[in-house]
This record gives sequence, structure tokens and C-alpha cells, in this order.
Amino acid sequence: MTYLHSSVNTPMRDALKQMLRDFPAKYNLNLVFHQRINLEAANKKVKHWHRHMSRRLFGRNFRKLPADQRIEFLLLPERGLANLHYHGLIRLPETHVAFFERIALTRWRHVAFKGTLHFAPLSDPEGWFTYITKGAHAVEFLDSSMVD
Repeated sequence: MTYLHSSVNTPMRDALKQMLRDFPAKYNLNLVFHQRINLEAANKKVKHWHRHMSRRLFGRNFRKLPADQRIEFLLLPERGLANLHYHGLIRLPETHVAFFERIALTRWRHVAFKGTLHFAPLSDPEGWFTYITKGAHAVEFLDSSMVD
């Protein structure tokens, strides 16, 4: 597994960081499986969780809502010594943050039985962007709720 030091920049890493900067999110998100899983199966689970969370927060017509009134995220996969997991950004209406925090982990564990989820305000954006673009796999694949 190749990891890029925080001082190493490549054109792809720079482009990913710029995309993350341009995404208007106030929170970071980690989705962890804590089990062996391949990228295809992991992506299906993330998409399932996203649909379920969207329906719980916004009702069955969530797809008709404007982008700023629903859940959107940008996630980068990381694997190496640890099992596959995702780091990224998430945005959702401030009116729904408390409800999201209350149900997100429980809903994630319905999809990833041993899984953990970390959701927190984005306090150091540049440091976070550097950290989550460090893995070679981060530049190979990007999962986003906007690309469904």
C-alpha cells in the first residue's frame, strides 16, 4: 500500500483536494466496516445506507428535494493494514443534524454489522483534505451521493 506524505502533491491529489474545498460541507464523515469487504460490496452498502438515511430524514420523496435540502457526501476509500473504510465530507440541512446524529450509527450497523461511524464538525479542512487523500486508493475511486 502506498501512502503519500502530507508534503507530497500529485496532480490527482491536488484535484481531489480542490474538489473537497469546493464542496460546501460543514461536517466530516467516516464509515468503517471492521470486516473484510471488497470495494464493490462496500459501495453498495454505502448507497443502501444513504438511501435509508435520506428516507428516514426527509420522507419517501427525498429525491425531489433540492440538493441543499438533503444529504450529500463525498467519500474517499482507504485500505491498507486496516480493512476498507471511507473518509470524507457530508452536508445536510442544519435542521436535521440532531436527528441524523441520533440515528446514523444504528442505521449504519444495519448495513455494516460491526461497523462504526464518525460524524463531526469540520474543524481543520486543509488538514482533513490532506489526510483523506493520502492513500493511493483515494485517487483511484471517489464515491459520492451525487453520483447515484
